[in-house]
Amino acid sequence: MAGSARIAKGRCAKGEKKNERCTRRFDRRAAAGGNQMKLSDCTKADLLWIIKTMCKYDLSDRNLRLALNDLEYAKEQERLDRAERLAKSAFAASQRYAELLKPYEGKPILEVPLDVLKQADAALAASRAANRQWAKLMGVKMK
Repeated sequence: MAGSARIAKGRCAKGEKKNERCTRRFDRRAAAGGNQMKLSDCTKADLLWIIKTMCKYDLSDRNLRLALNDLEYAKEQERLDRAERLAKSAFAASQRYAELLKPYEGKPILEVPLDVLKQADAALAASRAANRQWAKLMGVKMK
């Protein structure tokens, strides 16, 4: 769109009348780069077109492979970071479960207060949920 005429409603160049259709080559924002397309505005098809075009002009296939490898590494690192957070969450929840029931170790279950059992059950459920999410993320099949 750079270089095409832009319509600036309500702002006419000197000598033009207010009721005429006013056009300008660039307004202040366009001159400053404010209206330029960004990669985040592109669709998937647009991005593929840009990559192919860049490969024609100044990128080689080797550079494209390197960029794809960097992207794959970044995505894998994000996945591993999420898996680590899930593992820590599961561990903390299982620790909470153990700490809640430790004072009642060796005693009959009827002596454990109901609210402690509910808290322990919630902690165990949270631990199991985090473990399931971790297994799904890492591709581990659990029974």
